[in-house]
Amino acid sequence: MVKVEIFPEPAAATGIAKQIKLSGRACGVFRVANMFMDRFDRFRVRVTALDPAALIYQIGDGALSFERSAVESGAFKANFDQHYVTEIVQGEPPKGNFTSVARDRLSGALLGPSSHHGYQVALRKLYEERYARRMSFLDFMRNIDNVTDPAAVEQWKQQASSATTYRTKVAEGEEPIIFKSEMEAEEHFRKTHLPTLVKSGNSLDVGGAIAGSLLDKSIGLTVRDAVEREREVPVQTVNALRPYFNEAGLQLFKWKRKILYASAIRPQRHPEGQTFSDGISAILTAVGEHPGMKRPQLAARLLGTLAADATEEAQQEHTAKLSALAADLHYLVQLGHVVEFQNGCLELPPARNKEGAHAEHGDDHRHDIAAERAGMHEAPAAESRPKEQRPPQQTREPKPPKPRRDSRYALLPLLTSASVASLG
Repeated sequence: MVKVEIFPEPAAATGIAKQIKLSGRACGVFRVANMFMDRFDRFRVRVTALDPAALIYQIGDGALSFERSAVESGAFKANFDQHYVTEIVQGEPPKGNFTSVARDRLSGALLGPSSHHGYQVALRKLYEERYARRMSFLDFMRNIDNVTDPAAVEQWKQQASSATTYRTKVAEGEEPIIFKSEMEAEEHFRKTHLPTLVKSGNSLDVGGAIAGSLLDKSIGLTVRDAVEREREVPVQTVNALRPYFNEAGLQLFKWKRKILYASAIRPQRHPEGQTFSDGISAILTAVGEHPGMKRPQLAARLLGTLAADATEEAQQEHTAKLSALAADLHYLVQLGHVVEFQNGCLELPPARNKEGAHAEHGDDHRHDIAAERAGMHEAPAAESRPKEQRPPQQTREPKPPKPRRDSRYALLPLLTSASVASLG
């Protein structure tokens, strides 16, 4: 019937790409994609009919349907405030000798005498607004009683003395068109505005918030299945994010052939034998020996901890060392010699292989998908441990991973640039 494509909201994708670029950190692309799929208002759905001759109908960014009448049915109420204004006008009570009025047993609404000219309008309006979706008109009529209570007749007279009118919204100085009933206003809407609101095509987009409640059931079921699959493995969203990342100048790379990351800086191992300052060399050594440490841990390892009773002179000296350490680390991060991941973990890029390459940059997502299912969203610092420190592999058949939707769909933390305060 239809083909479904899922992609991020353009404004949100542009914003997150800029945010990653300003942060200077490496962010997991699949984690970013999961963030978009976490909420319906962060992604869009494109529905394409497999039959080239078939047309899909839509009004605005509303629900999709193969039936034009389905999207037109709720158009008047959805667009009423854009074109019309409701006014309540006080008038004289109805004249005449009325001995009974019709009343709905379910709601208690008074509809007026069956002989009154407004009875049929009130009857139809009550049915359409309250009961059309749950009962037939004949079943509805069985709940209408004629009441002879004088108090009910007087109450209806007071109610009928205030008339609701509808007028068109016009520019200042123009004369509006006034309608005595909602039905007249809707008829005007269908003739004047509706033809220009309905759009049709073989392929149309809809917001994720609407996608779960599409008018056409065949479209809705296909869309919901596609959204669930994309939430499990967001390959479509990842591919749709690539142009935004490229436009922002971000580099895509696979860390140790497993997880795809995006960063403004491409990782590159520092040249062996190159001479650095003592401060920079100390950072490279510490991060190389203890991959996965964060800025506070790095500062504590290289500078120690300031004593609680330290003198003012010692405090100033420690602050100066922190500033120098932050500057050296910033220098290494900007060169790509140290990679800072979105969770703050620091690592050195892998050494060059025999072909002289650092990492893979292909479109094969198999490693990314496996890592996502295993919950590996942060910097894979554990992979950098010496082999003898790794836990032994299990010989028994592993159990299939359990869904981890809550953790996988956690919002991307606020990305901030490097600062001296982050070292303290």
